[in-house]
Amino acid sequence: MARHVLLAEDASNGLQDAMSWDGGDGVLHAQGTWDGATVTLRYAPYGAKSGLTIVEQATDLELTSSEPVKGFNSIPGGNVRVNIAGGSGSESLTVTMSR
Repeated sequence: MARHVLLAEDASNGLQDAMSWDGGDGVLHAQGTWDGATVTLRYAPYGAKSGLTIVEQATDLELTSSEPVKGFNSIPGGNVRVNIAGGSGSESLTVTMSR
């Protein structure tokens, strides 16, 4: 089943809102004005149990203006979001994840 998740729209530096990802292989894609920024995918698994804190983790998926699209293998179901960092102030990126 195809799935398309909008992780950021016309966004600048900062941690974006988390979105639900039901797991699986896919593609992370960013487009817009980069202005030196990088985009890193972050992930936290589903299933927090009482008394446990699930810590969000950075993945090894990082996008730049020279590599704005990357495929990935089997991210489990959980919450995903992107961190946009390193821009000089005029970055404006739209980031999507799909499969």
